[in-house]
Amino acid sequence: MARKKSSPEAVRRLDEVVAVPGAERAVMFGCPVCAVNGERYALSTRAASCLRLGGADGAALVAKGGEPWERMKGRRSKGRVLIPGDHRQPALE
Repeated sequence: MARKKSSPEAVRRLDEVVAVPGAERAVMFGCPVCAVNGERYALSTRAASCLRLGGADGAALVAKGGEPWERMKGRRSKGRVLIPGDHRQPALE
């Protein structure tokens, strides 16, 4: 099954919300990712943007409306949280 690519709106939101000085943008598995010093910290997948956060920071984002990210149905990715906003993680196939 082919992966669905990020929507142009999701890519724009990723650039708008998570860009930091010194970050590089690349594409991995058809999805835009942001990295600093080779460490990926953000990605856009389909219609959602996701941040790599540790413990308390991830919990704080979930408390503000973020959602744990599942890269595959039923398999949450530890330390990755969807950014709250008008887009939500689409149903996984």
